[in-house]
Amino acid sequence: MNAVSIIPVGTVTFLFTDLEGSTRSWEQQGPAMSKALARHDAIVRTACSGNNGYVFKTLGDAFCVAFGAAHDALAAAIDLQLGLLAEDWKSMGMATPLSLRLALHTGPVETRDGDYFGPTLNRTSRLLATAHGGQSLLSEVTAMMVREHLLGNMTLKGLGEHRLKDLQRPESVYQLVCPPLPTDFPPLRSLEGRPHNLPLQLTGFVGREQALSGTVARLREPVTRLLTLLGPGGTGKTRMALQVGAEALDDFEDGAFFVPLESCRLPHELLGAIAHGLGLRDESGHDFSESTGRSVREAVDNYLRAKQLLLVLDNFEQLIDAAPLVVELLRGAPGLKVLATSRTRLQVSGEQVVQVVPLTVPDLGQLPTWDRMSQYESVRLFLERGRSANEEFRISDGNAPAIAEICHRLDGLPLALELAAARLGMFTPEALLARLGRGLSATLTGGARDLTARQRTLRGAIAWSYDLLEPTEQALLARVSVFTGGFSLEGAEALSGDNPDGVLDGLEHLVNSSLVTQRVGGDAQPRFGMLETIRDFAAEQLGARGEGSSVRLDHLGYSLDLVRRCEFLLEGPDQLRWLDVLEAELGNIRQALAWALAWALDPATVPGDVPGDVPGDVLERTDRVTKATQLTVAAEALFSLRGRPAEASGWARQCLRWVDQSAEGEARPAMGTLPLALPALLVAHAQRLLASDPLLNRGTRQRLLEASISTCETLGDQVGLVEALMQLVWSGFWSGDSEKLRHAFERAVDIARTVGRPRLLGECLNVLAYQSQKDGHFLRSLAERQEALAVLTEAGDRLQIGWVYLQLSNNYRWSGN
Repeated sequence: MNAVSIIPVGTVTFLFTDLEGSTRSWEQQGPAMSKALARHDAIVRTACSGNNGYVFKTLGDAFCVAFGAAHDALAAAIDLQLGLLAEDWKSMGMATPLSLRLALHTGPVETRDGDYFGPTLNRTSRLLATAHGGQSLLSEVTAMMVREHLLGNMTLKGLGEHRLKDLQRPESVYQLVCPPLPTDFPPLRSLEGRPHNLPLQLTGFVGREQALSGTVARLREPVTRLLTLLGPGGTGKTRMALQVGAEALDDFEDGAFFVPLESCRLPHELLGAIAHGLGLRDESGHDFSESTGRSVREAVDNYLRAKQLLLVLDNFEQLIDAAPLVVELLRGAPGLKVLATSRTRLQVSGEQVVQVVPLTVPDLGQLPTWDRMSQYESVRLFLERGRSANEEFRISDGNAPAIAEICHRLDGLPLALELAAARLGMFTPEALLARLGRGLSATLTGGARDLTARQRTLRGAIAWSYDLLEPTEQALLARVSVFTGGFSLEGAEALSGDNPDGVLDGLEHLVNSSLVTQRVGGDAQPRFGMLETIRDFAAEQLGARGEGSSVRLDHLGYSLDLVRRCEFLLEGPDQLRWLDVLEAELGNIRQALAWALAWALDPATVPGDVPGDVPGDVLERTDRVTKATQLTVAAEALFSLRGRPAEASGWARQCLRWVDQSAEGEARPAMGTLPLALPALLVAHAQRLLASDPLLNRGTRQRLLEASISTCETLGDQVGLVEALMQLVWSGFWSGDSEKLRHAFERAVDIARTVGRPRLLGECLNVLAYQSQKDGHFLRSLAERQEALAVLTEAGDRLQIGWVYLQLSNNYRWSGN
């Protein structure tokens, strides 16, 4: 238990501990190790609690302790090291004493639920990783704070500057010297311990702790020779690869070497880049980087053959044709391993892949309180980089929602977050969020001048991958950008233009190029998607190609065809399955409706493919609103069955804006009189959603239903005609004339028998039976309901069967049964 009840906050000194060789001790001396570890834990806890320490985390045999004062942390370190030294480990059956390494570092922290977050913890952990068993290390800031608290013959021994494994600035490291504790140790396990050329990073590695440790573990597996970090531009593959190389450096006796391939364009340039990264020279002492002949291949082969070494090959996507050469190098050098970063798989034998996914982002539907937002990796990165741009910047209750939406809008992409955070010196988070709505080029530019052009703008990073695609693949990526919430193979084929047969191969390459994601949909079919930032870029390309209008019209047609096909299937026993299929396409249905109606109702708000062009003459606008109306009608069952009748009614009202709303005194649209098919098709199918709509009074509904019947008769729309007749009945328009009412019922039933829609026929029969019952014809009503039950049972429509049984109970009640 902790003796400290108040958690240290603000500037905190951390003491991290770790037992050296504990895994081996467990394997060799299990029972003894169990007893020894219990004693170790007691010594550590006693030393820490006795010096005002707060143990906030334990990881196996490792302790993480926080102190409000640096001198208390120093006293605890001395007490626990002396306590371990004085213990009789042999009496517990241990062949060797337990050897503890520890590190102390001081800095500002963030707290949440008794835990700590921030760069200070990472720095302490990195410092601990350099220590040996029995050794106690201090960072420079902690050493400065404790010097005056050293007693007797205690001293701090300077070990010089060392690059820790976070690849940031060198750290001046000090060792605690406190007789009788040991003082002589091997060189620190810092980056200086092995040869390497891993570049210094001026910013810390934020988040992805689990992904990092998992990747290092994969790399350490004996079977892993070639490991590719795969992901789209901006996900931080390079930074991840450098950190993996630093973490795994001790595993490679001959070091780790970073080989950037950004400037390479031809496969044969790979060898020259590797030779340059390794620092090889030809017989004349010249750099091999410009060489292309046999000499560079021999030099690389000879150097690597007997080495235990890691090559980090960065940006391999543009040298994919050189991938077989990597395999040849691996075969000729048994101790060589290759860690590659790429936007597409190398697709060679022995390749293993780790997907580098974006940072975790907040759920906008369930945002935590502002002080808990740093649990998300994207927020942590944004906050840390934001403070670099504006030292006054802090997260608060007021700006937390905007910060969460920024991280979500940018898909958790590290590059995008860093570029956005750099603007916090000029914009508040709320203003920055508003500016992001203007597109990639408006805000996400102007990265650090020492970065390459593609790394200074997110758009440039995505364009880098786009330019590597074949023209047909570029066209496909642009076209599928109109989808929202994912799309199916069938959907992509519907928008493929003149090349539907090449869609499958094209999508596979886009997935392998990390521009499109793939998962299994609810119907076990492949489903695809794009990060929002990539989708924005692809949409720009669609407009630049002059295909925006035609592709969006194809998207509208595809959405309409899909919903119409599922509309009938929703009436059968597989209703839930097809509801799930349509639910997956809900984003596309909404997108298609919004585009068509916005263009039709107010074309000036939807710019064309050419700047300044306002598309949509009368025929185009009529075509779009017709399809939007039909889509609203067809999607009515999806909206209703999934509890969204208000949304369906909203789309319906937008469609009805095309109608002369005489009750409201609105003028007919300036484009002229519209075909009556538009309101007729809508009202014939979806009137039930509008029955209680205060914007549509009884007189207006009466006129529209009359128009519906007339138009459906003219068009030969038998299903629409049945719906229109049934809605006339329900509206009570003919409720005062029983003969006319029954005529409408019987006509609807007769037509329903011919259209092959069991649910529609069953519903008509059930309503007809209600009228018969109302007129006192109980036996006729019973016969009509029994026929409805038989029809619906054959169709497997359980919902309507339930309604019929409910009404049958009334029949039996009236007949005294």
